[in-house]
Amino acid sequence: MPRNKALTREVIAPANRRELYITWSLAILLVIMANLAAMAFLNIRPREQGIYLLSTRYEMMEKSSYDWLIFGDSSIRHGINPALFEENDLGTAINLATFGEMTVINNAWMLARYIELQGPPKHVLIGNAYDVLVRDLRQIHHLAWVPAPLSFWKKYTPEFEVTGLDYLHIILTRYLPLYYRESELQVLLTHPNMFLQSKPRDFFTDRENGFQPLSKTRPEYVVNHDRPIQRQTIENADGKFAISETNLIAYRTIFELAERYSFDVYIANTYVDEIVINDPEFFNFYDQYRKQLTALTDKYQNVHYIHYDPMTFPPEKLQSFHHVSEKYVDDYTQALIDEIKEVLSNRAGNEASSDIL
Repeated sequence: MPRNKALTREVIAPANRRELYITWSLAILLVIMANLAAMAFLNIRPREQGIYLLSTRYEMMEKSSYDWLIFGDSSIRHGINPALFEENDLGTAINLATFGEMTVINNAWMLARYIELQGPPKHVLIGNAYDVLVRDLRQIHHLAWVPAPLSFWKKYTPEFEVTGLDYLHIILTRYLPLYYRESELQVLLTHPNMFLQSKPRDFFTDRENGFQPLSKTRPEYVVNHDRPIQRQTIENADGKFAISETNLIAYRTIFELAERYSFDVYIANTYVDEIVINDPEFFNFYDQYRKQLTALTDKYQNVHYIHYDPMTFPPEKLQSFHHVSEKYVDDYTQALIDEIKEVLSNRAGNEASSDIL
């Protein structure tokens, strides 16, 4: 039988301080380069909708000026077709709506950014679902996705308070995509063809004017999922609607800009699930929202509250509680345009009467 041979002992040479520094530096450099490469690629082809929306909507403002700026949450992004403004001889329009978690404060920041780049607009249309107005900006990491220098929330009004820990979170979210954007990287690794071949705009069914149509309806989802959530929102507030402080300050900032630069702002109620009007509990909550918006907007000469009685849709026409199918978008858009035309016509008549006097 062969004799057992002792294994050769591995002798590890002692490392000096210089070699340790080099090893650590190379490891850190590798991590930095990998994150920069991932960040560069994912910024070109984002697959996270929040990142895509914030980056593209801010970029749209830099490319051109428009007669109409449309701000708001996802109900407006999916619910207003800017093409109809031009068809109705109201001028060019762009849909810059993002998503509800960014609250009205992002509308104010985008407007301030537009004024900085292009000068004051002629008209602004803003719509946010009623349940968005009770929220505060809590998802602080979303600020990392805004394509602006860090601390932009101090430059644009209204200012937003960010703690030191939140600031660190924003930095890490923006500059460490290997960790904070791992879901997008996972798609790249598992489905590279889909990731590389489809452009972001096609991936998100986005049009050049910012309108993002939805083709499908989900009535069962609206009834069994969304309505209970909305009812829970009302219960959490004890049936008492109150616009959050963040949204109040943001609205006032927008309205004061309208007064300062003499442009019109139209605040529109979004379309709603028919239960909001038909169910007493929903209607009471919604009516409080309308009254608070009325009291807020009545103080400003250039601010107009329109679509007080909202357009309603049954679940069969909705994809979710606040998202209508593309087939019915033009109905809602045209309803807003008709009310805007009435405001403009009344103003023209009043100005003509003043000239005569």
